[in-house]
Parts: sequence; structure tokens; C-alpha cells
Amino acid sequence: MGGKQRAAAKGIRSNLRSKANARSRSPRAGAEGEIFPWLISLGCLFSGLFIFLSSTVPALRESRDLQRAEKLYSEAVEAIRRQTHERRNFRLDLPFESEAILIALDDLGLTPEAAMSRFGIDASNESKMASPH
Repeated sequence: MGGKQRAAAKGIRSNLRSKANARSRSPRAGAEGEIFPWLISLGCLFSGLFIFLSSTVPALRESRDLQRAEKLYSEAVEAIRRQTHERRNFRLDLPFESEAILIALDDLGLTPEAAMSRFGIDASNESKMASPH
């Protein structure tokens, strides 16, 4: 009996497979079954591509702008460092004699009082902060 049952089960399985194959080969099922997944796949592809490009292109533009700003900032910092170094060296070479200071003020066309008021120094030798007006 066991052999007859196995043969019957085998026959049923092959019958189900042939019906499933026949359904998948029908013209109507084949046309709808093949186009719909392609349309969904293409729609997902284009949506993904749009999302990728809409987020990547502005990010690349911003990155390029940031690199340009960083370069300008680095150049400005380097120029300020160079100027600071030059001014420190210049200050080291300055004579601190009162006559030399008066001659330098005269070359600039300033009186000692005008120079002191220009740099926010009180005549009584008290230092004030220069107002940013």
C-alpha cells in the first residue's frame, strides 16, 4: 500500500506543477506578470536616483564652497601671522629715545597730545580703551 500512496502523491504533485506552468504560460498572465515588476523596478530606480542626486549635488557644491572659504581663511591667517612677525621685528628695532619718538610723530604730522588722544591715552598717563565709534 505504501507504494500506491507514494505513486498517487507523486501524480498529484506533477499534476499541480503542470497546471501552475500552464497558468504562467498564458498570454494574459505573462504580459501582466512581466511588465508590472519592471515598471515598479524602474519607478524605484528613478526615485532612488532622484533622491541621490537631489541630496548629493548640493552637498558637493557646499563642500566646494567650504574648501574655497577655508583656502581664503588660511591665506588671511598666514598674512596676519606674517604681518605680526614683521611688526614684532620692527618694534625690536625701534629706538626708544624721546627725540626719536618726537621726530616720528612730527613725520606723521601729529603732536604728542593728538597722538595720545588718537590712541586713547589720557594726558595724565592713564590708559583708556579707545572707543570703537
